[in-house]
Amino acid sequence: MTAPLHLAAADARSHEILASIRQAFAEKGFDGASMQDLARAAGMSVGNFYRYFPSKAAIVQAMC
Repeated sequence: MTAPLHLAAADARSHEILASIRQAFAEKGFDGASMQDLARAAGMSVGNFYRYFPSKAAIVQAMC
């Protein structure tokens, strides 16, 4: 069974975001990278970024 199109698109976008923020984590570390830094690296507003990842812990969980 495949996921509905909007869920598949959201999942693809989440993967794009994770790929774009890896460098921010590499440069600043987990504690040094703010959610604003991560949102900026992903090219989005902080409010929109929180819609995908509510915390840094959620980001790390998604990366694993």
